Amino acid sequence: MIGRLLGYAPDESLSDGAAEVATDGFFNSDNEPPWDLWIACVVEPGGREYLVSWIPGELVDTVSTGVEVNPEACIFWLGELEEALGLRS
Repeated sequence: MIGRLLGYAPDESLSDGAAEVATDGFFNSDNEPPWDLWIACVVEPGGREYLVSWIPGELVDTVSTGVEVNPEACIFWLGELEEALGLRS
């Protein structure tokens, strides 16, 4: 796998630390991905704001674990954008 695009909506975070624990510190306690993977900030027409990060293929399984345990869904895969860019079929 070449990698995936991850969204992180900081205003939606409960800062519960579940993703941090599940990923052995990949995410911090605010559910924020590491800053060196950030690639864009998006503001949707409806007002939702989120950060886009590039997750290298070798980290996708680890990050998926964090996404799965995140109860408020402030971290999420950007599947439709990945498909539009030809990153996933």
